Amino acid sequence: VFKVCLADKSENLLKRYPQEIAVHESRLKTEASACRLLSTVGIEQSAEVIHEDVENEIAVFRWIDGNRVANPKAKHIESLLQFVEELRDIKRTDEVNAFLSAKEACLGGQDICDQIQSRRDRLGRGEIKSEELKTFLKQIFDPLLTETIAWAQEKWPPGHSFFEPLPREFQTLSPSDFGFHNALWERSGKLR
Repeated sequence: VFKVCLADKSENLLKRYPQEIAVHESRLKTEASACRLLSTVGIEQSAEVIHEDVENEIAVFRWIDGNRVANPKAKHIESLLQFVEELRDIKRTDEVNAFLSAKEACLGGQDICDQIQSRRDRLGRGEIKSEELKTFLKQIFDPLLTETIAWAQEKWPPGHSFFEPLPREFQTLSPSDFGFHNALWERSGKLR
């Protein structure tokens, strides 16, 4: 990520994304589309996309002049909750309904279990040098995961399938990576 200062005194953010194996999984396209979608429906917290170069996986956003929120106060939390509420309020708009699900979206119980298992499997494929970690994974994590999945299936709400996605009318956009670690507080008093 780079700050770019132009001769006209404008400031922008240039972001280079990791090269993806498949074009349909481009993080740049997903992020730029989400920012444009939010702007289209009147939500101003996300960054404004100025330019995107999909071939080189580079995007330019309008610079947001703000400070990191190291110690969140009530006003910061209220602003974050307002953003989440705005996402909920737009969930039935045509623009949102046309938006594709995120690459790792979990829309049902089984999706969540599959994602956890996939990440655990990926961890197991690498060489784990720590004997303590190996022991923890095999003796504590793996049995607990199996037990937790069985518990979740048993406690899943009656009349709803653990294996089917949540119906579209109950879905909402999820700010999966939106938190104080990934936000700025503008001088205007807005969390971005």
